[in-house]
Amino acid sequence: MIASRFLRSSLVVRLAVCIVPRVKIFRQLIPLLLLTAFLFTGCCDMWWFAPSKHYSRVCVTNPRGELVSEWIAVGHVWRTENNGYRFRALQRVSGPPYMQLARYPDGRIVEINGPNIHIIPCGIPIWVYQQAHQACQPAK
Repeated sequence: MIASRFLRSSLVVRLAVCIVPRVKIFRQLIPLLLLTAFLFTGCCDMWWFAPSKHYSRVCVTNPRGELVSEWIAVGHVWRTENNGYRFRALQRVSGPPYMQLARYPDGRIVEINGPNIHIIPCGIPIWVYQQAHQACQPAK
């Protein structure tokens, strides 16, 4: 009886001694694991991962220089293989005789082709700026 109790108690002590270093190592790894989880989650938005938005005016003209359409693009304007460009459009103004303005608040991926396409850097459209800052205003 006494031998079995001693054997059990020494076995428990040995198991506890074996577990303690593992717990200490795990406690030291907790901050590293939390940092890794924070950096690689999809819900966090770090400022160094966010792309900077720049705007461009893409003008399509005919050979005489008359406006056919004018686009406002957000982000990069990529050149395509067939003499055109691909971009995310926010706004489109069609040319005369009946000019129309179309706005795409979420952006619309567009591919245009033509011989006379001009890309000019521009600022943010006023309606996009007002829309972004309207959400920050308190309700009256």
